[in-house]
Amino acid sequence: MLRGDFPCWSTVSGLFRSGVRSGVWETIHDRLREQFRQAVGKKKRWTSVVILDSQSVRTAEGGLERGDDGANWPVQDGACFLLMKFRRLCPRLKVLHADSACGRNELLVRVSQTFGWGLQVVLRPMGIKKFMVVSKRWIVERTFAWLARYRRHTRDYERTPKSSEAVTYLAMINIVNKRLGRMIC
Repeated sequence: MLRGDFPCWSTVSGLFRSGVRSGVWETIHDRLREQFRQAVGKKKRWTSVVILDSQSVRTAEGGLERGDDGANWPVQDGACFLLMKFRRLCPRLKVLHADSACGRNELLVRVSQTFGWGLQVVLRPMGIKKFMVVSKRWIVERTFAWLARYRRHTRDYERTPKSSEAVTYLAMINIVNKRLGRMIC
């Protein structure tokens, strides 16, 4: 149900799907990210370090792909799929920080042999049972928490992974846009 000041749902849905197909949401996100990085004194392009983590997403009924965590897709395969994209986006990438799920199986070897990058597994200190901020991983967990504030991220209502990705871009566009706005004021 849309508020009364929006056009009819089919117009909004059509514009969203058009943006998904054309890649406009990703483009807007990337440009805003570059502006934000420059505004805080960082280089416009990504640096040589990336933090890798996954998030459980429970899909709603009716989606084309169902399950939790990609159900039948091992973490290392999903990671390699994403890293193929990073290879193009981040030519200077050298080091990945990841949680223990990425340290299992042969992902360490695959990352080194396929991409020539180092994979450093960031672990919690032994014996600690209570909540603790773990450097590097906290950055990703904080971002997941920001995304969870957007209703569309409480459950994956999208029918395709591409649409779900676009909803994430829209949430991040909103987050970065608000930050840039605060910096200007």
